[in-house]
Amino acid sequence: MRAFLFACAAALALSACSQPPAPPTMGPEAASTPEPTRVQLTVTQGWTRATPAGAQAAGGYLVIENPTLEADRLTAVSSPRAAALEIHEMADVGGVMTMRAIQGLDIPATGQVSLQPGGLHLMFSGVTEPFTAGEAIPVALTFQNAGVVETVLEVRPIEGGTPADAAAAAQPEGEAAVAGAPGQ
Repeated sequence: MRAFLFACAAALALSACSQPPAPPTMGPEAASTPEPTRVQLTVTQGWTRATPAGAQAAGGYLVIENPTLEADRLTAVSSPRAAALEIHEMADVGGVMTMRAIQGLDIPATGQVSLQPGGLHLMFSGVTEPFTAGEAIPVALTFQNAGVVETVLEVRPIEGGTPADAAAAAQPEGEAAVAGAPGQ
């Protein structure tokens, strides 16, 4: 009888060990702690110009909108259609237009930043094949808070070609270009 009781106790102990653990319960303090949220940015109006055969560089333009109360920062950009993609700015320095790469771009809370001809823009270097009017160029934008946002830039025809024409084309209908902008 003792052997039988010992076997039953051993079987009971083994079956208790094989039970899956009960799911953890959340206490009142865990239920009231909100999960962190990512900044929700919107990227719109993305475009670039068609490039002639052999061109190694192209500009990219878009609008980044941040409807939240938290500022963000664009820290990196990439595209499979170029060896490198950088954030650039153009500025009038002593009457001479200069262009340089910048390491990041602040996106204000409840604001927007426009990348357009003659100002802030994306610079494709080492274009892998010509951009053809009508196609879409994939671009990944990496933000400090929002993470990676993927978008495409619509390729527009080369026509118009001058910075003033490109700047005018980038203006939404009903808005005038800023006085003193390049090409004016």
